Amino acid sequence: MTRTFSGATSREVDSTRIYRATRTTENAIDGDGFVARAYLPGHLEPEDTDHGRGPLATIMESFLAPGTHIKLHEHVADEIVLWVPTGVMRHDAPEDGHLTPDADHLMVMNAGWGLRREERVRNDDPPRRML
Repeated sequence: MTRTFSGATSREVDSTRIYRATRTTENAIDGDGFVARAYLPGHLEPEDTDHGRGPLATIMESFLAPGTHIKLHEHVADEIVLWVPTGVMRHDAPEDGHLTPDADHLMVMNAGWGLRREERVRNDDPPRRML
């Protein structure tokens, strides 16, 4: 079965094939207990010029060490699906309060006009891996 994804370019994709994305060779962010790496699904095949594939633009894999706090920051024009397969993430947002997504709970955020949030892993929490 093939499907056509429309976007900047249209292309046929074999939906019976498993595509494996390789991560970037350098960390997008690396410092103070926070490391983030980007996967660009549009670069699965050499002829692709768009870094995204269909509606999926980028997959970020990040790690937070215990005791790390990412201060209040804003996302704009993002659709974020957050999953924490390892550890827990303590999420605080002025509009939404406190949430703790983990391996059993996805978090979906629509940051159309703007979404402010902060993240933390307490000293007694295990290291966090998030996609």
